[in-house]
Amino acid sequence: MQTLRMLGGFASISELTRRHGLTARAIRYYEERGLIEAARDRHNARRFDQRAQRRLAQITQLRQAGLPIPDIEDILNRAESADGRDVTGLALQRLAERLEVLDGERRAVQATIEAVKQGAIAPAPSQ
Repeated sequence: MQTLRMLGGFASISELTRRHGLTARAIRYYEERGLIEAARDRHNARRFDQRAQRRLAQITQLRQAGLPIPDIEDILNRAESADGRDVTGLALQRLAERLEVLDGERRAVQATIEAVKQGAIAPAPSQ
């Protein structure tokens, strides 16, 4: 864990919760998983540098797209690997897989709507 002397370019956890619409617990969870790193100031408060802020923005966007944490870990780790060139393909593959799942769910919802319209789901008869 690093200690900070200057706060230039660093953000507090409360700043990041406001900026990304996350809870402090979510940010600490990402830190615990090793997805982001925080330095500590002289009061032992977390301070996130530009790299951590950038990664948190990426995590937030990928989570909003519905990707699970293990996929995000894989994508971010590959992005920082020696060549990192396959990261775009991996991200696009995982996002395409997510779209397939959503398309299936959309079709199921649409079919259920049609079934309801046709009376397949109706109130129970009076006794």
